[in-house]
Amino acid sequence: MVVVGKQALGFTGFSTKVAAGVRPTSATDVAVSGRMPQLATMKAAQASMKDSEGQKVRDPKTFNAAQGIGSQTTEYKKRPFGVMAYMPSTDGTGAMILKMNEKSRYPGDPQGQAWVGGARPGMAIKTVNGKDVSSWGFWDIMDLIDDKIMDNSAGKFQIESQGTMGNEPVDLPITIEYATFPVDESAAATNSAGMTGSYIDKNDPRYKDLPPDATLLEYKIPKAPASYAPPVIAEIRAALAMMPEIGRAHV
Repeated sequence: MVVVGKQALGFTGFSTKVAAGVRPTSATDVAVSGRMPQLATMKAAQASMKDSEGQKVRDPKTFNAAQGIGSQTTEYKKRPFGVMAYMPSTDGTGAMILKMNEKSRYPGDPQGQAWVGGARPGMAIKTVNGKDVSSWGFWDIMDLIDDKIMDNSAGKFQIESQGTMGNEPVDLPITIEYATFPVDESAAATNSAGMTGSYIDKNDPRYKDLPPDATLLEYKIPKAPASYAPPVIAEIRAALAMMPEIGRAHV
């Protein structure tokens, strides 16, 4: 135990002696230096994070399905569901949809179930058949849903059981409740055609007449800065001011 500035700190191996010309060690200095190994370990883990198909996760996210702002429930009657890859949260728990098929190739296509059922990239699994799995380890959730894709070239599934709970795949049909989160406007979603934008909730009544496999993307035109004053605007305002029926009230 080291006492610095009359404040007890839970660190060992630091000297309280101050050499000539050296700034005294503050409580903040000690605390920060004590966190550095932990932060380095966390960053290293995130840098090596893999998705359900063994690919590196380029944009790790921290999420908790129990803290979502909404939910989407989808029932699956066949495997696979149409999700191409899931990813864990940065702490290794939870399972979020990373990539998926964005259409159904034909009526009843099992690999179009997720999209047609309302699941979208960025949604995280909250419950499976009513059981809360939001705090489970990533691979324990993967074992339970058993949403595996056959690698035809190798003649085997792309992923194998890796969970510590030893979960057996749940019987079909499966009802999965996904948690939804606020859209990160700084991160654009990309569809299979390479278009970018934010995914729209197709459960919105405005889109009820669209086919179930339609892909919707929202595009927002950024607001012009207050200093933006092109000449054409000044000309329009001057012209409006000269019209008696409009006058200055509308300029």
